[in-house]
Amino acid sequence: MTTKTKRLTILLIFIYLFIILVVVAAAQDTTLSVTGHISDEFTGEPVPNHLVVVSVFFGGNNEDYELYTNDAGFYGSNTIPASTQGVVRATTFDCFGEEHAQVDLYYPGNYVFVFDFEICTDSIPPVWCEAFFSYEPVPASNTIIFFDLSIGNPTNWYWDFGDNNSSNEQNPVHTYDETGVYLVCLSIWNNSDTCEDTYCEEIFVGIEDCENWFWYETFDNITFWFYGESFPTANAYLWDFGDGNTGYGQDTDHTYDPNAGDMFIVTLTTYHYEPATGDSCTAISEQEIWVENQGNCEADFYYVADSTNPFQINFYDNSTGFINYWFWDFGNGDFSEETNPVHEYLNPGEYEVCLMIISDSLGVYCTDVYCQFIEIDYSLNSNFTAVLDTLSGLSNNYYFYDNSPGEPETWLWNFGDGNVSYEQNPQYQYTESGDYEVCLEVSRTFPTAGTYFDEFCQTITTPNYYDFGGITYLDNIPMNFIGGDSVVNVDTGMAYLYRKYNNAIIPVDTNIFYEYGYYWFSQVREGDYIIKVGLTENSLNYNNYITAYHENALCWFNANTIHLFDNNYSVNVNLIEIPGSQPGIGSISGYLTVSDKNFLNKSLISNVMILLLDENNNPLTFTQSNGS
Repeated sequence: MTTKTKRLTILLIFIYLFIILVVVAAAQDTTLSVTGHISDEFTGEPVPNHLVVVSVFFGGNNEDYELYTNDAGFYGSNTIPASTQGVVRATTFDCFGEEHAQVDLYYPGNYVFVFDFEICTDSIPPVWCEAFFSYEPVPASNTIIFFDLSIGNPTNWYWDFGDNNSSNEQNPVHTYDETGVYLVCLSIWNNSDTCEDTYCEEIFVGIEDCENWFWYETFDNITFWFYGESFPTANAYLWDFGDGNTGYGQDTDHTYDPNAGDMFIVTLTTYHYEPATGDSCTAISEQEIWVENQGNCEADFYYVADSTNPFQINFYDNSTGFINYWFWDFGNGDFSEETNPVHEYLNPGEYEVCLMIISDSLGVYCTDVYCQFIEIDYSLNSNFTAVLDTLSGLSNNYYFYDNSPGEPETWLWNFGDGNVSYEQNPQYQYTESGDYEVCLEVSRTFPTAGTYFDEFCQTITTPNYYDFGGITYLDNIPMNFIGGDSVVNVDTGMAYLYRKYNNAIIPVDTNIFYEYGYYWFSQVREGDYIIKVGLTENSLNYNNYITAYHENALCWFNANTIHLFDNNYSVNVNLIEIPGSQPGIGSISGYLTVSDKNFLNKSLISNVMILLLDENNNPLTFTQSNGS
């Protein structure tokens, strides 16, 4: 046997073993684990029965898998099929139809992913929905089973089957009289007019809808082996290799001329014929094929920063050619010979990363170098906001919110009065009013880059709080003041306190009082206020006097404003006497409604006072709206 014959035999054995390895590797199943949790961004409550679509991208193809959350808001699957490496994406929609998505790369050793979402849900009425459906034919019949896959909150469904028949079921079953292609439309809506959409799709009744696909193998990027598949099984396979040549058969091979170009579109056309029914169909699919000369190689790479560690960079070789050797220079004195290395830098900054490749395939030698600058951009900056609590009634109660960019892991709050907290967003109440320098120190630790610290301080000036009150008068006589030292409580008063903001007032507090008509409020925050006083229904003079504002205004915008910057015990109110209306033959009635659609608590429209005024706008009498 000659030396040349030996080399050829060894080469053929190598190619044969390589084909076996490729086939065995392709037969191995790779599965991804994708799990997560969906919660309401406003309430934090879990969102049950919510759709999440997991998409897997590999080799120019993609597959979608639909998952739904359970009662605890969790979704997931540990058996999502995938190739060796690619991209995984989780997508869901909120109550406004806005898409929320998270994307990551998968590769050997990285097949487990957790994608959590915080979205608005139907707790805020959605104004969006999308109609969609799928269908399954019943074998050996013209019966189709339809499945509603709409998104949103529809309560009504209308199916137009395209043959002058319809249905209002959510998942109907329909039998067609004849085979053919029909345009089926699904319309959805709900009773609150916040959801309306229509989706139409052509369906095949009694006709098999063809599809085909193919994959290929190559060992030198010149000769390619193509493998075709189709559904249903095709009677004929026709290949167009994109360079003017064609082929036939389910499996075929083709050798390209490297000098004719580097990219070709390969098209597979399959034809299916069913003699029993006379039905036929044609399917077409295509892919890009890149042809390269063995003597050519080109270095290239891309990188992705780790989502949890900005100092850690995942590098991916994107070189072309038959690469045998990789040498990475990370620009900071560190190196690697891995194909797709992971490297962690010690400090932020700009680094020039270079990849040198060597190709030594079938006796042909090639080398190339590719460099690019990468930026390690990280900084930790302490920052926070302080919000005064104006709702709970607690004085000098603050909510502190961490706004520090850089995702800190620890927090140390110094409230300026000797007290501290280690929470991220603490609540704190000062015992006295005054100026306090509040400081927040944050930190974050990385495995190799060490610990980063930063501190931010700002002065918080807490408001002053005062007591104030006054006397309620009836006909210039203090309420329940009879004379002498005796007091007979025949009337009960209710004082309403409002804080004034420009041309609006906000309710703050109420107080019930009895003796001498004196009311009071304790520890009220400094600012501008309006006071209103009226009698309760069990009072003796309830029908004789109506509610008034300080000092004797009928409407709030005519009331005297209380500028509370000190204790004040002389904010008096004179209730307005009403003479009553003269009896007659007429009557007045009506309904009180709310025009603001955002006004949710409509029960507040009961017990609202309605005044009857004379032609000079003087009050005569009043009534109150009932529960209707």
